[in-house]
Parts: sequence; C-alpha cells; structure tokens
Amino acid sequence: MVSEVLEKILAILEKIGHINNNQGLPIPNSTKKAYCGVALDCTAKYLAGDPNTYAKYLEAVDRIWRGHIQDMKKSKASDLVCEQLRNR
Repeated sequence: MVSEVLEKILAILEKIGHINNNQGLPIPNSTKKAYCGVALDCTAKYLAGDPNTYAKYLEAVDRIWRGHIQDMKKSKASDLVCEQLRNR
C-alpha cells in the first residue's frame, strides 16, 4: 500500500518535471530532492533485513532505477535526474 502511494508520488513528480520542461521552466532543487528521496525510499524500504524481501528489492531497482530514471536520462525529457540522483 505505502509503496503504491510512493510510486504514484514518483509519477506525479515526473509529470511536474515534464510540464516544467515543456514550458521552459526550471525544475526547483526542492522538487529534484523530493524525487530523489522518493526514488530511494521506494527501493531502500526492501532492505530492512528481511531476506524474503530481496526479490522485491531487485524488482524495485528494475522498475524504478532501470525503468523510470533510466528512461528520463535517455530522453532528456526532464531535469529531475540531478547529480544527487545519479550518484545513488
């Protein structure tokens, strides 16, 4: 339930990034930091020490980092992928 809400927030932040980009507006650092924090939380929550959640962690890495974030980096559709996020 919480992961679904967080991933919806991630999608909303992506939409905001696309809107800003289409209008030629810069994305505020606070929005970039929020996006990075939500992306990290969406994956790190599966590392709580329960060995049964490792598969879910790998799924989250694929879905979020190799999906959402990688797609945005390739398309250059949004400036949400900031240096802080790249370093993670």
